[in-house]
Amino acid sequence: MLTEVTQFLGAVHERCIAIVTDPGLDAAQRELLRAYLVGARAAKIGAVADPAAVLCLIARAEHVEDRAELRLLAAGCTLYYLALRLFDDIADDELDPPWDRVPTAILSHAALTLFTLAFDAIYAGAPTVAHESVRRALREHSLRASAAQHRDLTSAVPAGETAVLAHNADKSSVFALIVELGAIYCGCAPARVDGYRRVGDAISTMRQATNDIRGIFSGSCSGDLARRRNTLPIACFRARATAEQLDELAGLHARLPETLQAIRALLRRSPAIQACLAVIERARQQVHRELLTLVGPGSPLDLYRAFVDATAADFYRAEPVEPPPVFQLV
Repeated sequence: MLTEVTQFLGAVHERCIAIVTDPGLDAAQRELLRAYLVGARAAKIGAVADPAAVLCLIARAEHVEDRAELRLLAAGCTLYYLALRLFDDIADDELDPPWDRVPTAILSHAALTLFTLAFDAIYAGAPTVAHESVRRALREHSLRASAAQHRDLTSAVPAGETAVLAHNADKSSVFALIVELGAIYCGCAPARVDGYRRVGDAISTMRQATNDIRGIFSGSCSGDLARRRNTLPIACFRARATAEQLDELAGLHARLPETLQAIRALLRRSPAIQACLAVIERARQQVHRELLTLVGPGSPLDLYRAFVDATAADFYRAEPVEPPPVFQLV
């Protein structure tokens, strides 16, 4: 199955390249977009980690053939995801080389172009009878992501652990969108689409929680701390800290960046990180529970269950969920 997913993603990448090299675009613009897509693909750490991989797995689990339309839908979802990621990297000033040397006005326009092309490809790949469902899903999840980005940019993320969790689900709602579109594409009944949507929401929560932890503890600096963002580790710390600990965090914040390691140590000494890991674990178990209800064990989506287990394993030792994933040679 992994080989099939890898081949599927290769075909999706080629379709993405074909879309962004449309002759209607300026030649230099086409080359810029093509180079961005090639770079994004080279940075992938694994096939199932690719946001579009789940579309192939859902189709196989639902006994739907891998048709050209599915690959076009997956290409649209890929462009949608990359557009949002580019917007986010521009806003956070976290562009990797060589994109950090490209004027932000040009990159912002590139992100908008990717977004436009993504919507066209998603509609073109989806069955005509499903267009209204696709429109509703695109509108809802796009507005969720937009609202979350606005809150980030205006430092208006609500206080409190529950509010941050809701904000995080909105921020990473692209993963919920892709799973929901996969179910819609496969012609699932509304109740079954809702089940897949819950899978996507759990994946969104898991992805953003892991991103928030890495945003503080990875690398020699932390943009999240520098911008005073109320990310999940900070919200979990504040919900459990004493007045003295809150004062200590405020004092350390005021002396960044030289106090980065002290802030990391303060968070590690508190129950905050364990609370973040509990969020990841609840989401991991929900993915397993929902997928087992939808398709049972021994389906192609076992590969995705194994992926969420591997994601959790980067942070803690997760107990196997029964029944464990079952793999068959194909």
